[in-house]
Formats: sequence, structure tokens, C-alpha cells
Amino acid sequence: MTVSPSSRSSALRPPAARDVFRDELAVDDVSWKRGRACALAQAPVQLPYYRDTNPVLAANARHVIAEVTADA
Repeated sequence: MTVSPSSRSSALRPPAARDVFRDELAVDDVSWKRGRACALAQAPVQLPYYRDTNPVLAANARHVIAEVTADA
């Protein structure tokens, strides 16, 4: 299947839930990596932009960066 998973949706789930999410979508390796890359491309831009104006989104960006890089 070539459908790219929701990068935000998968990055925000705990690791075990991510596996279930991926299995249910039947996502191939290339699409999964593309989704992770998309999340990792967006989060570093959001972090400084929202650091002072929206701490919740800044925390989300930190979380996404940590989760995607931890699985690398």
C-alpha cells in the first residue's frame, strides 16, 4: 500500500500503539519512513515558532522530535 500514514498521528502514539496503528494500515516501509520524515521536518519549524506563544504545540513538537529520533 502506498498511503502515507498520518505523521502526527503515529508520532504521538506510544511505541506499542504505533506498531498496531502501522499494522492496521498495512503501510509499507517506504511510506512509513516518509511519514516519519514529514513529522521530523515539521516539528523543528514549529518548536521555535510556538515556543512562547503556544507552549502546548511547542511541547508536542519536542515530543515528536524525541520519538522520531529515538526510533531511528
